[in-house]
Amino acid sequence: GSTDKPEDAKPTAPSTVIAPSPAITGLELAGTVATVDDAKVVPVDVDNQEIADVVLSADGSNAFVLQKSGLLRKIAVPSLKEERQTNFACAVIGLGMTKKGLVVYVSSAQEIWLLDPHTLEVKHRTPLPGVVRMSTAPGSGLVLASTGPKDLELVDPVGQTIVAKYTPDTLTSTPAVNFNLFTLSPNGKNAFCTGSESICEFTVSDSGLTFVAAGPKLGGDAQKIVVSADSRYVAMPCRNGNTILPGEPKKTVVTYVFKVGDL
Repeated sequence: GSTDKPEDAKPTAPSTVIAPSPAITGLELAGTVATVDDAKVVPVDVDNQEIADVVLSADGSNAFVLQKSGLLRKIAVPSLKEERQTNFACAVIGLGMTKKGLVVYVSSAQEIWLLDPHTLEVKHRTPLPGVVRMSTAPGSGLVLASTGPKDLELVDPVGQTIVAKYTPDTLTSTPAVNFNLFTLSPNGKNAFCTGSESICEFTVSDSGLTFVAAGPKLGGDAQKIVVSADSRYVAMPCRNGNTILPGEPKKTVVTYVFKVGDL
């Protein structure tokens, strides 16, 4: 699709918000092991009501738990020992893992911050006011961010640049797309958003998004776009199920799964 590229690729100047200093903690968070059916369950001493997001490291050796207060905790797996924590002390959204490190959006700074997953230290800060939603992928160094249903930006948090900016009008050859729902595939090679009750597929490169195809109408009130861990399949669950496609047997509730590249 066509792309709006800012004349100055660098966003506005960084804020004066000071990045927090991570602390080594060594807290033991594992509770008493319980058996549920045939599974062993280990409770973790973290208030479930306070959890905003959880992300695993690529090798599964650490869980990063973001609390609503802005506290980020690095927890070893399977020992469940907290190794480090850092406190942003404000609302933080969009915790995600990229191949360059952890990414969060810090609302008080109006910036995307890239963190070292080993130390939790802030390495890079990219100003981007008003972000309400982000998507990352462990196979990509880029971030998709949106400030609303009609604005989508592809961000390089290492270069601290906005690679490309999109509106529904600039994504040509597509149905009436919006950015209420969007996601990157785990390998970072594809992006998906909604359009006219359909899944819209794009390829992702270092220079931007390219439209591939739009699938059939699947119904309104979509809940999310889900991509399989191997990046091969995609689905868009709706609150009352997908619309039954022509030639398909009628069922009470159905969610269709499509092959990426063949919507």
